[in-house]
Amino acid sequence: MEKREEIFRLIQRYRQGIATEEEVRHLLHQIQSGVNSDVIETAISAGLLDEPSDWMKQSADTRQKLDVLFEQMMQRRVADVKTLSSPRAIVHAIRKWLPISAAAVALIALTIGWIYFMNQSQPIPKDIEPGGNRATLTLGDGQIIELSEAQEGIVVGEEVRYLDGTNVSATRYAAQESGPNEYPMSLSTPQRGTYQITLPDGTRVWLNAASTLRYPVRFNSQERVVELAGEAYFEVRNSEAWPFKVVSESQTIEVLGTSFNVNAYPDEKAMATTLVSGSLRVTLEGLSDSQTTSVVLKPGEVAIHAAGQLEKRSGDLAASTAWKEGYFVFNNATMETIAAQIGRWYGIEVDCIDLPHQTFSAEIPRSVKLSTLLKLIESTSDLHCELIYNPDNPNEERRLMITK
Repeated sequence: MEKREEIFRLIQRYRQGIATEEEVRHLLHQIQSGVNSDVIETAISAGLLDEPSDWMKQSADTRQKLDVLFEQMMQRRVADVKTLSSPRAIVHAIRKWLPISAAAVALIALTIGWIYFMNQSQPIPKDIEPGGNRATLTLGDGQIIELSEAQEGIVVGEEVRYLDGTNVSATRYAAQESGPNEYPMSLSTPQRGTYQITLPDGTRVWLNAASTLRYPVRFNSQERVVELAGEAYFEVRNSEAWPFKVVSESQTIEVLGTSFNVNAYPDEKAMATTLVSGSLRVTLEGLSDSQTTSVVLKPGEVAIHAAGQLEKRSGDLAASTAWKEGYFVFNNATMETIAAQIGRWYGIEVDCIDLPHQTFSAEIPRSVKLSTLLKLIESTSDLHCELIYNPDNPNEERRLMITK
């Protein structure tokens, strides 16, 4: 029997649009044979088998076979769940109104049917919605403003506005109220939150969950300095004469104009700075002269700061920046790393202390519910996931146990 990990690898290559015709035919065979059908159907439920952007590059024969097979899977799935009359009607309407392929209809049907089935068969409190646009803005006078979840970010100027141009209430201030490079304002995301900000100089920053960015109302003429706790992706406005610095505990990152990701959560053992484009210098403060105090990164490299040491190595750009694009990307990631990401995004405590050497690889949308993510993990590995909660007390903190 084909290894489940190999099937999942083929599914991911298909989704990314990089699968060869031979690999697509092999995936066809797996679907047709019914082997590892749980892996395939779970992937469909998460949207991992949606048609890739270069779908039309496949031969007409291959596309037609995939259409037929997905249609057959849809028919079997709907027939198995007899309570799905409402989803069946939805699918019929989709087929009638939208000029899309049979494969696309089948994928939509499977997704609707699977979610409907899961909602019918499991108590609602056992599932957890994914994170979304959530953040608070703290002004210099201590006022805290809950930012709109319907918006994706803010732009800082003489006033603070959302990305669509509407005002954030009660945020007008005079730039002269603060001195250069003071930190009178901060943007914070909770667990299950993410938000964007455009700083006064035009630099764009994406904040991941459980993160805080402190910044001044205005930068001085010599340098631009912000402070980060957590994780953020930066696209710095280029200015050779105006350095941009990111301070995280005992680490300082200095750039001129570049794109990079900083992972600097206080509760993690290491900080990671990954350079996407441009160049930057990472410097540690307060170390003895005999230790490495700074490294200069090239695109694709990462600086790891752990236990007072600074190391430069080749980075994984896809895994480091996937959160910004709405995905979890795990490439042989440790369970400790996976647990931290899941915990922050779904706002839940994750326990996997008995799996110190276990690794896992997958690409999963961050938009899926927790139950879907756990089903994907279980169907593509030998891991078992259990959500522990008290049905008599919905407000009691829920915990996720991941074991072998």
